Amino acid sequence: EHYDGLGGTQRLDDIGCCVGQFWKGLKQRQFDIEYYGIDVESRYINTALEIFPELRDHLIQMDITREIPDDSQITVVSATLEHLPFLYPALDHILKTTEKLVLIRTFLGEHTSKSIFMKKEASSPYYINQYSFGEILESFELHDFETKVLRDVYTDSMPKYLGQGIVRTQYLVIGNKKS
Repeated sequence: EHYDGLGGTQRLDDIGCCVGQFWKGLKQRQFDIEYYGIDVESRYINTALEIFPELRDHLIQMDITREIPDDSQITVVSATLEHLPFLYPALDHILKTTEKLVLIRTFLGEHTSKSIFMKKEASSPYYINQYSFGEILESFELHDFETKVLRDVYTDSMPKYLGQGIVRTQYLVIGNKKS
């Protein structure tokens, strides 16, 4: 519904695309979108190519914390920011290069809380961070976006215990670039 009114074919960057599930949804709904999936993990990119070979020229391996994506009209970031070691400069990179609409689904709360979840078999830590509403909304404002925070449809924004003493709540932040 947030896509309505943007007009014409739009470039959409899916940051943290994993294996392309967002593309699958766009394809089913027959949106006129120039989709680009971006992920730091080559294994996700390779799996996405096996599932969606039509994305051969539209999947990019990139570390959003170190690299700046090409300009896009729309950027979607779902369940990705909370797994980065630091929010910045990744969020700045996203907001600087998005011309119209940003949709971010992440863990939000009254305060920023950084946590590392360790699995026995893991070779590196798995971040499960929460960012403060104020920090996120201020970043959008600094980049000239109007924002709206919505309850997450899938979790109803109910707190969830993730293990190892970590409780998180998922929200959707919608940013529309001011004219």
